[in-house]
Amino acid sequence: MPTLLIGGALAGIVVPCLVPPYDASSPRPDSLLYVLDADRGTASWVSFDDAPDAWTGQALSGAKRQAMPALLPRSKDELLQAGASPVAIDPPRIGVLADTRTATTRSLHLRVMLPAGTEIVELAVPPDAHVTDASVQGKHFAAEADDGWLDLAFFGPPAAGIELVLETASTGTVPLRIIAQTRGLPADLATPLGLRPADLMPAVIQWNELGASDMTLVTTSFDL
Repeated sequence: MPTLLIGGALAGIVVPCLVPPYDASSPRPDSLLYVLDADRGTASWVSFDDAPDAWTGQALSGAKRQAMPALLPRSKDELLQAGASPVAIDPPRIGVLADTRTATTRSLHLRVMLPAGTEIVELAVPPDAHVTDASVQGKHFAAEADDGWLDLAFFGPPAAGIELVLETASTGTVPLRIIAQTRGLPADLATPLGLRPADLMPAVIQWNELGASDMTLVTTSFDL
């Protein structure tokens, strides 16, 4: 158990730091997501937790910890994963509005169409695409300075989709990874889990906008 060291006049006294148990008034967060890989036609239950609990363990039975590039293309972090039944969800789609090339550059104007109810979409392009400029809905953004990835999370995309423009210093293929988040787990798969106990609550992952629990993620990739 952690201890609290008190200085000043009470120096030397070691007092146990009592942590109250989790209960309905102070629930413990846990993590469970449904991830559909549209490229492979496979699905997984995924958790950012260190280990399953009694509720998430129903879905994460036999889960293994491994990297998941389809969900975290820039990271080698390992997540708990267990197989799940694929459900019918329309994946993100791409429409090429314009593709202009010179001897050394390329300009791609795309429309990204998303599953109904998408709340967040993440767009990721690796460094080897040599993107020099990009814009979404007319707003410019740049590649990450530390690793060269182009990585954007768009909150509340319009139902008609979003327009993406990519300018590259190359005429080669541009790989694009799209991850769409919708609220809730697939009903047919979540119903057998029952309600989450009162002493547990859905987790929010502060460092990853797509890490919130009880969400469905559809991931797909394009070579443009």
